[in-house]
Amino acid sequence: MNRDFLEFWGNFLLQAAKGQRQLEEAVKWSRLGFEVLETQKAFWNAWHGAEEEKGKKPGDLDQWKKSAEEFRYSCRELARLFGVVSLEEYEELLRQKEALEKKLEEKKKSASKTRWTGKRVRDVQREMQRELQELTRKQGEQFNELMESIRKFYGQDDSSR
Repeated sequence: MNRDFLEFWGNFLLQAAKGQRQLEEAVKWSRLGFEVLETQKAFWNAWHGAEEEKGKKPGDLDQWKKSAEEFRYSCRELARLFGVVSLEEYEELLRQKEALEKKLEEKKKSASKTRWTGKRVRDVQREMQRELQELTRKQGEQFNELMESIRKFYGQDDSSR
């Protein structure tokens, strides 16, 4: 927050608190509008430290732009203290939020496809495991049959001797 800005408003409010006359003048200034613009400009310049430099025209555009930008910045900072944001900031944040929600929705869709694919892969793995177990069981049975036939073959040879 710009200290000059806070000092300006602090001094302005202190001066207004010192007497009802000064408060009435401030109200009168706000009602008169452009009639006291030069007085308000001088008041602002005196407190803000934007005294006109020698050799420059009183209404130098660069000085006004700088002063106006500093004033807007100070107002934004003051508003932030109260939790207020400008309409432009709000709309930008809203656009960012909508973009993030869209991205999140795409990620959810992608994740659901991945889960389906993952589920399908697990199903295929289970089926392959069952088939491998069945193949191993059949090979075991065939091996046992082979061993039985070998035993019978040699067993018959033993009985014929």
